[in-house]
Amino acid sequence: MTEAFDLLIGRSGAPEPSLLAWIARNADPADWPRVLLAAERFGGLESGAAWPAIGLAVQEIAIAYGQAEPSLPAWPELFTRDLGGLLEEEVAWILPEAPAEHRAEFRRSALSEIEQALLSGLYWYAALLISHLAPYLGSLRDRAGRLVAQLASGYWRGHLIALAGREVPAGSATEEVDQSHPAAADLDRAARDMSVGELRDLCRLALSILLGDLPADADYLAHPHRSVREWSDRTEPLAVEDAPARWVNNGIADPVDRTPRPPDRTLRVDTGYLFWFEIADAPHPSATVREPVEFELPDDVAEGAILRVTLTSRPGELVVEAGRETGELVVGADGRVRVARSPDGSAASGSRLFFPIRTPAQAGRHQLRCNLHYGGRILQSRTLTAIVDEAERVQQWALETTVDFYGGQALDGAALAAMEPIDLSIMVDDRAPTGGQTGLVVAQGAEVAAVTMPIDELQEQVERTRYALRTVSHLNKKQPRPGDFKYDDYEGASTVGPAMFQRDLELLARRGFDAWVELGFAIADSFERSGRAELLSQPGPPGDEDSALWRLSAWLRQPRVIEMANVADFRILVPATMIYDRPLALRGALQICGTFQNALATHANLSAVECFRGNCPSWGDKKVLCPSGFWGFRHLLGSPQSVGPLGGAATGLDLKPRKQTITYSGRPRCAVGRAAAFGREHPLWVSRLGDGSLPVRTDAERLLDDLRRRDPEPHLVYFYCHGDFSDGMPVLQFDEAGADQIAATELAAYVRWPTSRPLVFLNACRSIATEPEHASSFINALIRRAGASGMVGTEIITYERLAATFAEQVLNEFVTHGRPIGEAMRTARLTLLSRGNPLGLIYTAYAPPHLAMRSDT
Repeated sequence: MTEAFDLLIGRSGAPEPSLLAWIARNADPADWPRVLLAAERFGGLESGAAWPAIGLAVQEIAIAYGQAEPSLPAWPELFTRDLGGLLEEEVAWILPEAPAEHRAEFRRSALSEIEQALLSGLYWYAALLISHLAPYLGSLRDRAGRLVAQLASGYWRGHLIALAGREVPAGSATEEVDQSHPAAADLDRAARDMSVGELRDLCRLALSILLGDLPADADYLAHPHRSVREWSDRTEPLAVEDAPARWVNNGIADPVDRTPRPPDRTLRVDTGYLFWFEIADAPHPSATVREPVEFELPDDVAEGAILRVTLTSRPGELVVEAGRETGELVVGADGRVRVARSPDGSAASGSRLFFPIRTPAQAGRHQLRCNLHYGGRILQSRTLTAIVDEAERVQQWALETTVDFYGGQALDGAALAAMEPIDLSIMVDDRAPTGGQTGLVVAQGAEVAAVTMPIDELQEQVERTRYALRTVSHLNKKQPRPGDFKYDDYEGASTVGPAMFQRDLELLARRGFDAWVELGFAIADSFERSGRAELLSQPGPPGDEDSALWRLSAWLRQPRVIEMANVADFRILVPATMIYDRPLALRGALQICGTFQNALATHANLSAVECFRGNCPSWGDKKVLCPSGFWGFRHLLGSPQSVGPLGGAATGLDLKPRKQTITYSGRPRCAVGRAAAFGREHPLWVSRLGDGSLPVRTDAERLLDDLRRRDPEPHLVYFYCHGDFSDGMPVLQFDEAGADQIAATELAAYVRWPTSRPLVFLNACRSIATEPEHASSFINALIRRAGASGMVGTEIITYERLAATFAEQVLNEFVTHGRPIGEAMRTARLTLLSRGNPLGLIYTAYAPPHLAMRSDT
């Protein structure tokens, strides 16, 4: 056992890929799916990392043993390409079948690949090259021997010199691979002294190290017998039906043979390529994500979930062929994801989608966005950046993908089937604005459109809406004090009279209408140009029946579930609650909707009033203002945040899957902190929603200790305190002097909630630190680092009494009644509105609108 271990693993700490054929012959048949994964990973064509003979050898063994064959590229199709543009590793592979007129040139190129492998110390790869090429090098065979003698050393040197002298080709891929490794024959001899069980355990360990399931750890080297036995005891063989897809891969492929291109090759100007996308069992060596991140998927995989993949681009960037922007994948009963509908409408096959794209005529860095949707919801969004040049050349990471929105959802069938659908999804995308333009990715059902808007106009709309909210709340004073807030009595009727209430509604509606016109026109125009949009299927109001803007408004009349996903700077994230999407006159007097006024006078439940159910009698009358025109009073809204970028920038982020429901046993655990000067009654009310295991804290240190506890973790975290800055950093302040604080960086560094995934309610009052451009620090700390499911915050400064009243309405619905956060927020806004107060519009849920909290019983 020890000899075989040393030969296979111990000498270098990990098996070389060229030993995969030996492993395949001796592995447990139950481990064959792992053998296939390894064959597909190491049987490709990538300099220094993979070689086709490995995959072909496993294919030959599969046929001989009656096992499933690996999925391998059709390498002979390389001959259909321009031979002058082949890479050195491609030349090396096809040299034995190369046309006579190219053979001399190909030999020199292949020898260069051998030299590079030797210089890099990749002796196993150099051995594979020499085993394949030596009989075809002709007069350069001696040169290959001299290179080996000069550059190789140690264990491999004599074997490589002997290989370089071979003049007869191997009879099969298996023979070619076996003869490339000096340990193969010795392993066969050592295996004769092992039991079948020992041999299979050793192969399973080797496969696990090769595939990255286990590191090449020093403990394995020190205790080979124990390591193999312990690994075998705790590892179940990977059966096909238990192998859920875990990796999202994408890249660029050749348009003729669909072979994925390595990421270190630039693209040529004004040339057609294929963008490929798959969800697979392993990272692909030609994928363009610099540091792939594995998704943690549950085992209970259900079949039938349809995932939609859509490409969008901006003018002047990489161009997606019209009509071929969308493809579909289906999650199978075995957990793997396969093609359900190809972008070109051809027969579905395999696991990989191919989208025809074209580079622009202008050289430079150009981009393309790829979105993964389920049920209208954005699960992931990734940006491919490609260096486009006059001619293709080698450049490190010439093709690179950044996953800049990841909602944290598991990509298995059971998790996807549990997701509630989203009626309209809008993702604000401010990546590298071109020509002063920013982008939106808008999805409705099966339709997805890329929308561009001037970034300065969007920023101006955001500031106008927040200015209107500040004016209505506290006359836009920069740092309001107690007594400056207009809507200040929540025990009964508002202290604001009917005339001021109407003026405030008019100001809010006109600013919200401005935002709607800018945003709505951009969305409606993009979908109208596509010619196939359901959300423009209803006629607009009389006089504007054919207007795309008002047809979109008509589709939105009924209450919808809308998410405003965020990849952007918070300064250009439009407060969705404030959008006012019904016709409105901007000049002259306005009347308040009579149906709404009657409901207000009779203290009716506004949720049941026809206006807020999409049937306002005065819809279409520009001189009538109805509060149901605000998205915040009519729709279920959420602003889900990416749990973080994937890849190298993901260090320290909690990327594990989130579910739509925060579950607890018995009663939830609530962690509550209040500023010492704030009233006691409200935070006690919040605390009593839970199991009472944690007291309300008034000092930062003890509260931070509660947040760090893992026995169990909290399900609701509630901050009722001041928001402020300390040395330029956002903090939560619990005293009046500013000495007792919790910084956003402390939460990011020390708090983790991997199990409970709580909702955080941030009611930080009387401070500009609650403005959205500073909320990103707490979103990063609480959602991306600590692992919260979402956060509730405000668009502007607020005051304790409004904060307490709104929070109690939301939490009563969310915690006590188990309502989704989008519905709980709308109910709370309407409750305030029924008292003559419109300021429920200042609150935003930075969470999926369907997020809920429920008992597991």
